[in-house]
Amino acid sequence: MLHSRSIRGNFYMMLSGLLLFTILLGLTFFFNHRFTRLNNTYARMLEMESQFLRLAVDESRLLEDPFQYNKLILREKEFGRRCTTCHERKSDLPEQRIDLLISSQENKSELSHLRRDVQHRVAELTNAISAAHENHLLTLRQILQADGRSRPEGASASPAGNDSASSGREPDVIQEAVGLQHLLSDILSDFRALKGLYDFRQVSSSFSANMRAFYSAVDSFAASSRKDQDRLLVEALLENGRIFEQNFRRIVALEKKEKAVGRSLAQNRQGMMDIFAWAGQKVRQERERFWQRTLIITRTSLLVAGLLLFLLFFQARHLLRSLKTIVDQTRKISRDPSYQIPLERHGLEELQVLRQAMNIMARQLNERMEKLRKEITARVQVEQQIHRAKTEWERTFDAVPDMIAIITPDCRIRRANIPFANMVGVPVKEVAGRYCYELIHGASRPPQYCFREICCDKLQHRQYYEPHLDRHLDVALVPFTCGEDELRGALLVIRDISATVRAQELHREMEQRLRSAEKMEMIGMMAGGVAHDLNNILSGIINYPELLLLETPPESPQRKILAAIRDSGRRAAAIVADLLTVARGAASVRELCLLNDLVEQYLGSPEFALLGKTYPEVELETHLAPDLHWCRCSPVHIQKLLMNLLANGFEAISGPGRVRISTANTMVTTDSVPDRSLAPGPYVELVVEDTGAGISDEDLPHIFEPFYSKKKLGRSGTGLGLAIVWNTVQDHGGTVTVESGSDGSRFSVLLPAAAEEQPYSRDDSVVPEVLGRGEGTILVVDDNEMQRDVASRMLEMLGYRVESVGSGEEAVEFLRHRAVDLVVLDMIMDPGMNGRQTLEEILKIRPGQKALIVSGYSESEEVRRACALGACGFTKKPYTLEEIARVVHRILGQKPSCPILS
Repeated sequence: MLHSRSIRGNFYMMLSGLLLFTILLGLTFFFNHRFTRLNNTYARMLEMESQFLRLAVDESRLLEDPFQYNKLILREKEFGRRCTTCHERKSDLPEQRIDLLISSQENKSELSHLRRDVQHRVAELTNAISAAHENHLLTLRQILQADGRSRPEGASASPAGNDSASSGREPDVIQEAVGLQHLLSDILSDFRALKGLYDFRQVSSSFSANMRAFYSAVDSFAASSRKDQDRLLVEALLENGRIFEQNFRRIVALEKKEKAVGRSLAQNRQGMMDIFAWAGQKVRQERERFWQRTLIITRTSLLVAGLLLFLLFFQARHLLRSLKTIVDQTRKISRDPSYQIPLERHGLEELQVLRQAMNIMARQLNERMEKLRKEITARVQVEQQIHRAKTEWERTFDAVPDMIAIITPDCRIRRANIPFANMVGVPVKEVAGRYCYELIHGASRPPQYCFREICCDKLQHRQYYEPHLDRHLDVALVPFTCGEDELRGALLVIRDISATVRAQELHREMEQRLRSAEKMEMIGMMAGGVAHDLNNILSGIINYPELLLLETPPESPQRKILAAIRDSGRRAAAIVADLLTVARGAASVRELCLLNDLVEQYLGSPEFALLGKTYPEVELETHLAPDLHWCRCSPVHIQKLLMNLLANGFEAISGPGRVRISTANTMVTTDSVPDRSLAPGPYVELVVEDTGAGISDEDLPHIFEPFYSKKKLGRSGTGLGLAIVWNTVQDHGGTVTVESGSDGSRFSVLLPAAAEEQPYSRDDSVVPEVLGRGEGTILVVDDNEMQRDVASRMLEMLGYRVESVGSGEEAVEFLRHRAVDLVVLDMIMDPGMNGRQTLEEILKIRPGQKALIVSGYSESEEVRRACALGACGFTKKPYTLEEIARVVHRILGQKPSCPILS
């Protein structure tokens, strides 16, 4: 067995054997390729021979049809082109065959032309002779008819003799014409008989005899007929006869030529078959020779391949055993780097070198591993510290309540903490890679200031409201760079300051309310300082004219003056009441009422009638809910509220327009509270809408402030109307909201609905019934002499016995000695005891004493305390005769009760 001490030698030996095997495979492939080509050539030869035989069979059929000549020639050309590629022997037989076919085509074409010419001429001559035949028949009929008419009339014999001679020639002419037609038919038959004949002598003899008879018949026809047109026909017959003779001779020559071409095609076909036989024999011999060579080369290749496989097996087994030993020893080194591989005495040179290198590598690896073990221990400790630091940083990063994001220079988010993801509403894992302006601003492109802030090399800070997130944000941007100029990104820190902003807004609102409260307190102090004295003064202005009107006859001119004085006083008293309402926000008496009733009462009042006359172009619409809840309110103040809202709506319309009043029940929930101070529950809603010019944005926050008005002072009001609305609604525990635009304003008032539904009953028809019919004694206690006089006169007019005193001390002393049915007690008396203190002393000496509290102020805490002691009612000065009559009648007609406490 061949063997080498080195892998290189064994490799070269194997490579030589592989090269020899490759050469043998190449030779085998070459001979197989040649053998395959010869098989293909032989197959093509057989196919060409079959195709030629089919072409020869189709030739006889296609040669009969001149129109198929071109198709046949194309097939012959294609066959000739393919035939030259099948064998090496050159031959001009295909070209000769094509030339013969072309010649045959030309002969056939000329023969066809000549036959068509003969047929055409025979047809024309036959038609001409037929026309002459018909003409002579017509002439004969005319002569016979003329002869028949002349005999009965005894015509002369000479014309009859001429006609008889003419009638004798006409049958001969007709007979000659018929003979010519038969001769033309025979001549045409001779032409037809030429087709497909090999012996033309018999047909030529028949044609010559027919032509001689034709010329003789033409001469006879010419001799018999004397008409000019028959002479022309004779000339045409003679000329065509000569043409017939020429065409016959040409057709005979062409038919002979065609027979020669047919014989040449047959000889050519036989030559082609001889070529196919020679080429097939040559290809078969070549195939046999290459087949023998292919067998020899194939067997040699198989033998060499077997030897190579045998050598490869034994060499590979020896090499694998050596490598397996080295692999096993290498594994020992992997387990123990100090292990050394033993060297073999008769091993392969390369493997010996490999063992020595493995031993050197094992020693170096052992030394390196000791060094790496120390480095890895130190590295693991550092990585653990880094991991702990990273974990602590991530926890701190996510635990910071502020929204933090690290962004790239192109505004992409590299990392964000959990609060940032919660703010933008995106899972924290999906934030990375998104654009910050897409998440924060909801925009498709970054704002311009973003680039300026990122490119800046210092801290950027600003606060703004972000509509996309509906939050107030405090944004800090800290760019960071790598080196001096390279911008790496920025740290974006966002703090949600919405709660702080809302707290600031609430603080400003509370400060504004505090300032308004302080302003109202100042107004209240001023109003309270003058209201009592003004009301005492106005009592005389109102009540004295009222008393005089009762005593003045209806027709007296003084009634108008007295009524004007009384009405002026009432308006002045209403202004003082408005001042007190604005200043103190206190309603006089609260009763269970239906808001619809109060609306209807006001719409039927003289004040509303005057408003309608002032603005005749304004239309009023009412939409009142039929099942409206009851509410506890002051009817006077609610009607005052309604009057101010309607007046405001009417005055806001210049020209035609519409004001709409509507009422409805509504339920205020925690989610739908329009005002923070409003408690959830059932409410009654009053809405006043107008189609005026609306309220400007700068005026809207100030419309409920006292004396704030854009109207002309003294012509459109005092500037207290909407302030009265605000204070009345607040005093009733409700709220008022305003919506205004270019198409008008809308005021919505919410009042708490009452739990009970038993309204307080009042008798409005008491004045006419009790006027002059009152019974009982009444003590009037007032420190103002005029007020005492007015009250005494009014009560006396009502029929009561009246006593009056000027202080609380005097009243107590009076009641020690005398009893009265009712004490009309002024609340504020100076100096001395006030009304409450006086009532306390009276009740000590007269328990159950009925008392009516009167005052120039609205009800106050002192008034409530007096009612709590046992006062039966409260009336604000200045009061009218009707008001005092109603109150006194109610007190003296039923058990003590104070409406202000109900």
